[in-house]
Amino acid sequence: MDLSITSPLGLTPSQTERVRDVITALVYSTPGKVTVGKLNKLLYIAELGYIKKYGERLCPARILHWKHGPYSFDVEEALDILDGDVLSIDRRETGDCGVIRLVQAAKEKTDVALDEETVAFLKEIGETWGTRDYRKELVPFAYATMPFAETPFHQVIDLDRYLPLSDEERAEIDYVPDQEMQRAMDASLKINDKELEPALGLLNA
Repeated sequence: MDLSITSPLGLTPSQTERVRDVITALVYSTPGKVTVGKLNKLLYIAELGYIKKYGERLCPARILHWKHGPYSFDVEEALDILDGDVLSIDRRETGDCGVIRLVQAAKEKTDVALDEETVAFLKEIGETWGTRDYRKELVPFAYATMPFAETPFHQVIDLDRYLPLSDEERAEIDYVPDQEMQRAMDASLKINDKELEPALGLLNA
């Protein structure tokens, strides 16, 4: 790997910029301040919804199976760079977990290199899920999803596994009987309607 074209965490500059733009749009779409923990959960939920709605990844952030749900060091890197510019991070000491970080927009609005449809999608995620209870709703939902549940602790959740089959991949298994073909396609998109409906019903329209 040519490290001269990657960030310290292994993403290319364009990938890193995409992560920053998605994080920025999520924060600007979420009412009030959002903890870093909740922001990570919102990104994970957005990724699942984006795969379901568009059949592709929202951004290349590597999301881990962590103790308190999905977590990404790529989000940490993005926040370090955005803090004091387009985002404002307030650090507060707490009695039980040391320090929590509250993230909010630093300006009334800011530009991101995302298409209007993606910005609208993130706005809906932020407004719908940003006000939900972190411990009672977001963490339990994340734990219940198949991508998280199937990933070993401290490992990256391979969200690419849940993308729909491409035309080329379908062509490679064209010889498979219809019923087996359907099972293969179902296995390639394990984020099913029944799992997502109660949580991301807004995306089913």
